[in-house]
Amino acid sequence: MNFKRLSMCLLLSLSLLSSCEMGSDNGNDKPGDAFIVTWQNHDGAVLEIDENVAFDTIPTYDGDLPTKVNDGQFVYTFSGWSPEITSAVEDITYVAQFQSTSINHNELLNFVERATDVVITGLNSDNYTIVNLPNTLSGKPVTAISDGAFVDQIHLSSIIIPEGVSSVGDHAFDGCVELVSATLPNSVTAIGDNAFANCSSLSAIDIPENITVLGNNIFANCKNLAQITLPEGLEIIGTSAFYACPSLVAIEMPLSVHSIGARAFYSCVKLVTLTIPNGVTSIGEFMFSNCLELRTITLPNNLLLLGSSAFSNCPSLEEITIPNGVTTIENYTFSNCTSLESVTIAQSVVAIGKKAFSGCTNLAAILLPEGVKTIGESAFSNCSNLASITIPNTIISLSANIFYGCSSLVYNVDDNNVAYLGNDTTPYLILIKAQDETIATCTIKNTTLIIYQNAFSLCGDLVSITIPNSVTTIGDNAFSLCASLATIFIPNSVVSLGEYAFAHCVSLTTVTIPNSVTTIGTRAFYNCTSLVEVYIPSSVTIIGNYAFNCNSVDLTIYCELDYRHNDWSYSWSYNNNDYEVVWNYQFPPSP
Repeated sequence: MNFKRLSMCLLLSLSLLSSCEMGSDNGNDKPGDAFIVTWQNHDGAVLEIDENVAFDTIPTYDGDLPTKVNDGQFVYTFSGWSPEITSAVEDITYVAQFQSTSINHNELLNFVERATDVVITGLNSDNYTIVNLPNTLSGKPVTAISDGAFVDQIHLSSIIIPEGVSSVGDHAFDGCVELVSATLPNSVTAIGDNAFANCSSLSAIDIPENITVLGNNIFANCKNLAQITLPEGLEIIGTSAFYACPSLVAIEMPLSVHSIGARAFYSCVKLVTLTIPNGVTSIGEFMFSNCLELRTITLPNNLLLLGSSAFSNCPSLEEITIPNGVTTIENYTFSNCTSLESVTIAQSVVAIGKKAFSGCTNLAAILLPEGVKTIGESAFSNCSNLASITIPNTIISLSANIFYGCSSLVYNVDDNNVAYLGNDTTPYLILIKAQDETIATCTIKNTTLIIYQNAFSLCGDLVSITIPNSVTTIGDNAFSLCASLATIFIPNSVVSLGEYAFAHCVSLTTVTIPNSVTTIGTRAFYNCTSLVEVYIPSSVTIIGNYAFNCNSVDLTIYCELDYRHNDWSYSWSYNNNDYEVVWNYQFPPSP
């Protein structure tokens, strides 16, 4: 019996001991245990995590001093941790605490006192993120923010300008790369050039209702600017105002706008559509250049000037109507608009500039209205799908390489296999090229106005050419390398002979320039080695360099003038062999 009692006592003791050990594993911490201590800022951001903090030791924070940004009204100073730091007995999180102090704007801001008001000139530190400007300083009203007041305040994220401020100076917030929010009161009537330039975090802004002018570069390089509200009454949008704002998708211009500066929307790559108010008369250079997603734009009826490169590299632009009043499509205006399919050109247009439509690979047809007189260099070059172009009878000048790379262009071809361009009533207006280089004789159509550059170049078998008295221009290299051409009759309708027009015509012996000609281009008769007689009338006022550098053995040049004209190149008659110039030569009457 005693043995049984002893056994039961032993079992009970073991059970109690086991219970105590289990209780210790369930939370009764002891030396040798380790804990995790987490340090957080006021906003929950983890500043530091300390693992394996020993039992009953005081944890230590080794990170940077916790900070809390001011809110425009208070400055915050770190004051300790919550809960209060004690010995480690369990996993724990400490949260940074801060003491607030009202901002003393007299100390925060730099400013200039005037007789009746105050102008803010800047901050006395670059560590402020939120600034709520006061409406008074030193008992005087704040009325202005000076030029460059907050320039390059790289930590500034929010600015609130109080009612009563009337002007924001040039470069006032230029380079505030973290500025997200700017609140402007309706008392502001003037915002200077570059005021918010390079504020790459600014995403939206409302312009006060009394603003009439947006300064130059005001929002240039604001890469996140997606939304802006312009007030009714706005009149002028300055040069490069929204230059390189790649997030700007749409902008509604008030009807009051009458002037937009050059490059105003340059490289606004997400801008899709825009209507320009009718009061605008000028679109400056590069205004919409590199707007990659611009599909439609409505030009104002009162437009007079369409600047160079205004729509260059707008690959999504599909159609354009140029209003009546525009007289010139300037250089590069629509170059590389690869989706452009439809172009309507007003009757008022008289000139098309250099590369105006170059690289418009989707353009299939274009009608140039009556009135167009000149087409600039490479105007339609590399328009690979251009099959049809209508050239009006008013044309007087074609520059070089206009149709270079226009591999789809369909010509009007005559019986001699010579290609022309023109219009429905005058299909043979411009002689483009002889499509057969073995051509021996050719009679040019009697309605032809211009023999274009390189028209018969390399036609080495050409012996005879008949040029009608409708022709006014013989283009660059028109007959160069026509080695068999011995005689040429230039009619009294021709006004200009292009550069290298008859270069390397080694069989040519005599040339009589009619008294209608005013210009002889550079090297026009270069290396005409058989040329012995040239007759130049007094009508010729311009002769280019080495025009008669013929390398001929026995050349005589007869000039009606009794002296070299001031606009003749000094080297106009340079020749590698001996030659004679006869001045004051009396020409027989023209036939």
